[in-house]
Parts: sequence; structure tokens; C-alpha cells
Amino acid sequence: MRRPPRAVLVGAAVLLVLLLVGVVALVVRSTSGPEKTIEVYADSSLRHALADLATAFEEESDVSVDVTSGATTTLTTLLVEASTQEGAAGPDVFVAADPISLYSVNSLLTGEPMVLAEDHLVLVVPRGNPAGIEGLADLRRADLSVCAADEPCGRAAQPVLAAIDVEAGSPSGTDSAAAVRRVVDGSADAGLVLASEAAAAGDDVEVMELPWSGDRVTFPALSLLAGASDPDEGQEFIDFALGEDGQAILAEHGFASAENPHLQPEE
Repeated sequence: MRRPPRAVLVGAAVLLVLLLVGVVALVVRSTSGPEKTIEVYADSSLRHALADLATAFEEESDVSVDVTSGATTTLTTLLVEASTQEGAAGPDVFVAADPISLYSVNSLLTGEPMVLAEDHLVLVVPRGNPAGIEGLADLRRADLSVCAADEPCGRAAQPVLAAIDVEAGSPSGTDSAAAVRRVVDGSADAGLVLASEAAAAGDDVEVMELPWSGDRVTFPALSLLAGASDPDEGQEFIDFALGEDGQAILAEHGFASAENPHLQPEE
């Protein structure tokens, strides 16, 4: 039996090696993920928008984004606790529903705090409006859902409650998500919530614009945190959120573009 020429054997061996290398490279490419992961803390009213912002950012960068959302009071407490743990890696970016929340942890911020968007207070009722709420005057007889007074949405609601002489009790820590949830499940006749949260509820609620709505505006703001483990990537995420693509995503979630000279950097 004749053996194949040496050149044929060498060529076959080379081909086999190349095929194996190709398979290994394919496996590496298919299992390798983003090189870095940044962590973003965000007020619950921004959770839907931040999820889409994170997805879009991941698609154009080699950075993964983990978003932790919750009541502002809870998040600021977590940030302060994390800052006292020596050597522990904290989140990279904080996205607050208003500047007051952002500056409540001012000592933990670094860089230039920025306005992300504009939101405003609206009146929502369950689909079908079973209590027949037509306006603010009807809230005096309604089971009203509002945020806790120390939450951003609660701060925005307080002047409205004072104007109609209504005292609305709310459990401590109730944020915009919980306030809307009470309206959706029918345990409240109406709610004073942020427009972005109402937009997220979709057809489960009916939305009524308030008189003087231009005076019931909040400015979601964000900043890099001093304990950021990946500050460069965190800043890239901030830049993306403030850019054209990021602002378009925010608009889809009921936010307006904001120009607030108290936080925006000078041109």
C-alpha cells in the first residue's frame, strides 16, 4: 500500500490545525462578553427608560450595564452605607428623579452633575375612571395615592395638595412606582404621579394634565460617583444618556428634553 506523498500529509496537517484554530476562535468569540460592567443606581420613576438606555449603550460599547432601581430614600441610604465600607466597590452612576435627591449625597458625587431630562406631575385614574374624577376638586372626596413627601414625586405633589386643602397620607418610602400601582389595582381612586410613570402604566390608567402643570416640573439628574470602579465607562454612559440617541429613548418614555441652567454646564 502506497503512502500519500509527504507534501500531502503536511498539507492535511496544516488544514486540520487551521480548522481547530477556527473552532477555538469561534468558541472564544461566542462566549466572550463585555470587558467591563458598570453599575447604575436609578430612581424607580426612571427604571423603564434606564433599562432601554442600558440596552442601547451595551449595543454600541463593550460595556455591560447593571441597573438597580428603587425609592430614592432607599438608594441614597445604600450609597452612604457603601461609601463607609473600605475597599468595597460602589456603583458608578447615580440617576435621581430631581436635583434635591442628587445633592442629598453631594459628598459622594464627582464631576459635573447634569440634568438628564424634564418630568412633570399629572393626575391619573384607573381605566374607566370608576370614581368619576374630573379634576382637582374631586380629589377632596377621593382615595388618593401620592408618593411619600421625601420622595421626588411627593415633593412635586405637596403644593397641589396644599392648593386644594387635602392631606393625603402615604406610607414612608412610597415611590412613584408604588403610587401608580395603587391606582392600577383599584385600591386608589386617583393618583398624583410623574408623567413618566403614568406613561409606563399605559392603558391601565387615564391621564389628566394638571392646571399650572408648567410649575409642577421635576428635573431628573445624574452624576458620576466618587467611588466608581470604572469611572471612564461610567462617564461614557452619562454622555450617551445626554446625547441624541439617549434623549430619543427618554422621549419614548414620556420625558421631555431639559435645559436647566442650575445644573447644565456652561457652553
